[in-house]
Amino acid sequence: IYNQTKGLMQFYKDPILFSGDNQVTGDFIEAYTNAKTEKLDSMKVFNNAFAIAKVDSLKDNEFNQIKGKYLTVLFQDDKIDFVNVQENAVALTYMDDTDAKTKKIERYGINISYCGIIEVDLVGKDVDKVACRIKSDGKLYPHSQFPDELRYLPDFKWRIKERLNTWKDIFGDSK
Repeated sequence: IYNQTKGLMQFYKDPILFSGDNQVTGDFIEAYTNAKTEKLDSMKVFNNAFAIAKVDSLKDNEFNQIKGKYLTVLFQDDKIDFVNVQENAVALTYMDDTDAKTKKIERYGINISYCGIIEVDLVGKDVDKVACRIKSDGKLYPHSQFPDELRYLPDFKWRIKERLNTWKDIFGDSK
């Protein structure tokens, strides 16, 4: 349902939204647009909220992931800028750093965090900061020692094939 006057979009029945290579799913999603610019401003995801972001386009099994009961996403210039997840929040984040001498990006670990509330700040498409609040528990694994069974959070489902790239994709293969 879209109410253009209010700038409110409501998504029911297995909703999915994409922002670049970021995917957001949940039981019910409300997205808010700026009524003047008609650009996406924020989004709220209710129940079974799950956000997935591809880490590297060359690797098929590396995804930053965050899930919980409720998710709030703030956008800036049509890109995800800030994420807040509440209740049983879990985040799996690939940790990279730039070598001062070579300027090459190196992965130093993979972090998995469990807390009541998780806040994620993004810069461009990269995770800048992850803050855990309320009973924080987690572990940073060296990249080489990360257990493969933890690579995907429970209920992980990358649905990139469902992404609409043009308005014609709404109608599938029909001519």
